[in-house]
Formats: sequence, C-alpha cells, structure tokens
Amino acid sequence: MTNAIQLTTQRYTHTKGLIAFDDLIAVESPMQIKLRTEGEAPIDYAVLMRTPGEDRDLITGLLFSESVIHAPNDILQVQHIKETSEIDEYIVTLRDKTMMQELVKRNIAGHSGCGLCATDSAERLLQETYPVLPLKSGCLKPADLLQYRRYFLQGQTLFSRTGGSHATILLDREGKVQLLKEDVGRHNAMDKAIGHCLQNTRLQEVHMALVSGRLSFEIVHKALKAGIGLLAGLGAPSSMAVELAYQNNLTLIGFLHNTKFNVYTHPLRLTKD
Repeated sequence: MTNAIQLTTQRYTHTKGLIAFDDLIAVESPMQIKLRTEGEAPIDYAVLMRTPGEDRDLITGLLFSESVIHAPNDILQVQHIKETSEIDEYIVTLRDKTMMQELVKRNIAGHSGCGLCATDSAERLLQETYPVLPLKSGCLKPADLLQYRRYFLQGQTLFSRTGGSHATILLDREGKVQLLKEDVGRHNAMDKAIGHCLQNTRLQEVHMALVSGRLSFEIVHKALKAGIGLLAGLGAPSSMAVELAYQNNLTLIGFLHNTKFNVYTHPLRLTKD
C-alpha cells in the first residue's frame, strides 16, 4: 500500500485566482491490532490511524511504550490477516500468558492525532516507572544541536512530497542519525522509530531524539521508556511534558530553530559555550 496518493485540487493565489493542479496527499488508513497467546482467542487491543508501511515497527513500539512487552522476544508472531482498502488487521501472538491477564480489562482506541485515548491508559501512564537516566554534564554543544535541525530537511521524504507527515529522528551520542521514521501521526512516528531499534537491538545506541511536532506528555513518556536522555522538538511542550521530563532527568528542548531553542529541563547536559 502506498504512503501517498495523487489527486487534483485547486490552488488560490491573489494574482491568478483558482487554478487546478495535481497534489500529493499523505495516506492515512486504519490498522486494527489484536493480541493473543498461543492456543487462545485474540482480543481487540487498538485501532490506529497511521501511514501504511513499517507496521511491525509501529506495533512493536506501541506495545513497548504501553508496557505490554519489555523486549522484542516477548512477541512470538505478527500476522497480517486482513488487508483491504478499508482496514488492515494484525494478530500479535505474545510469549507469556500473564501478559494477557490485565489486557482483558483494557481496550485502547487510537488515531493519528491522539496519544492517550482511554482513561485506563492515562491512569497507568501516570503511575509508570522509567529507566534511571544518568544526568551527565556537558554532553552536547548547543551549536551542534542547532545543526541537527537540518536532518528534518534532509530526511523527510514523505513530508517533502506531501507536507502532511510528522517525523521522529533518533541520534547516537555523537549526533549521528540512527534512523528517521515518518507518519501522519506524531506518536506513530515515535513508535515506529523506537520499535525498529528495539527489534534490531539498537535502542541502547540512541541518546537523543528529535520530533517534528509539539512535545506532549505521551512523547516524553515514549522517550523515557526507550531510555533517551535528550528530547528536542520543533514545537512547544505541554506542562505535563515538562513535569515528567524534570522528574525523570530528561533534557527537554522546544522551539528548535536554526538559530535558537528553549531549554525547559536539565540544561546541565548542554555545554556552556
């Protein structure tokens, strides 16, 4: 399934009025996730609106951030059982039957503009515990961080074609890009990036994340689950994002532009010059 479609639309300018032109639109389509253990019937877990492609990365990252799994081998199998123009359906087989006990009580409905869409999910995340992040001083030069913004321009191929996608970029300690993932949903882009690294045992190499949207509680939560110590976004943070980052030693940076940015928590990781 393609991640962009072409359609004819109208563009208005004050000099030429309305003119027809061919435009590319980022695809958004539903994906249903069902969970089971071997020998048991599957239960509905989530419906996500996402950009098709890299679905296994997305599923793995979502289940990891929701603490359904803790390692990639907690997933025995991902079966793509239905693919239509209306919906894709996946059945995920989990290794341990105990993983399913609490899930029977839950049901999460998600879409591209939403992170926490169930009360139960929100309550659980507010009580979540995270890996302890060492708070080391002088890990990153501010001038280097300004340069990292160019990675969005260099790597967002779907956005350059459609203008309708978000991106998450994961970097190592030296600021080298580990990977970039795009999706119409900013949470999905983060889950795809983390899920890909988790499956390929590369998550321990990730030290920084850049996101194209605003910095919400859920985005900070996903970074903390992955053990990422510095999170920078092109947009603004929310109050809960700042509080969560502060409590868990994450350096949170917003409004990342070519010449400036705001540091909301733990500036110790940045050098003075």
